[in-house]
Amino acid sequence: MVHSLELRVCQRRYTLKNKDEYLKKIKPLLETIKKLDVEKYSFGDKTNNPILYIQIAEIELNKSSYYVNICLMSDNMLGVKSVLYSDNARKCIIKALSYYEKAVTNYVDVPFSDYKDKIVYINKIPYKKKNKLIRKLGFAIDVVEGITKENTLQKWAFVDIWKRYAVIIKNMLDLKIAAKNDIRLDDYKEIKYHTDLVITKLNEAADKLMTKYHVSTHSIDDIQNAITLISVLIRIQTLLNNRQHVDELKRKIGAWKRILNREFKG
Repeated sequence: MVHSLELRVCQRRYTLKNKDEYLKKIKPLLETIKKLDVEKYSFGDKTNNPILYIQIAEIELNKSSYYVNICLMSDNMLGVKSVLYSDNARKCIIKALSYYEKAVTNYVDVPFSDYKDKIVYINKIPYKKKNKLIRKLGFAIDVVEGITKENTLQKWAFVDIWKRYAVIIKNMLDLKIAAKNDIRLDDYKEIKYHTDLVITKLNEAADKLMTKYHVSTHSIDDIQNAITLISVLIRIQTLLNNRQHVDELKRKIGAWKRILNREFKG
């Protein structure tokens, strides 16, 4: 008991001793974040160009990375997890998603023709750069989720974040080009990578929603959203002529619909 008390006192002294050094180290990071905000606000509210929205989203992702670094410094130097800065990092991720949704829409299960005008802009981005953007967005979400994983409420909030990510990268994919699956295209490997990632993330997002339903919320909305994502995935796999995967997905969606029917009856 005495040893435990002494240990806490030593830890407290260690925290006080390093507080000034910690504040000194994070100061330039906070100043950089302020500069990024100035850069963001320089775009103003007049833009309706999807490419510019993506540029603003990139600024938010850069801000989130600085907040993550501050969180890691707090943990390493003070032995304290910074709830404030981890929450700021999460908020930056949400803002980045919102800007991406402005760029490519947040439509989940609609005909490709409903957002094809956005694709015209997005297709101006070279495939390698587009894939770099979606990898960066996914990596940023993964990192911020990692520093908040001990917070149960944040854990379930990230289910919705991953759902939004899956829909965004789906809406950045030109399904007409992906459906051709033409190995003669110069960018075939990049298109294939993007297509495979969309398939993976839609499936993962649906599974996360069902886990959230079973473990936490028991909300009909979670089941319905999961079913919608799998419906979209079935349509994509049908376009790609992946019959076996379509059959597997139909069995999955059938099981989830039975759960949904039981919920309605209850």
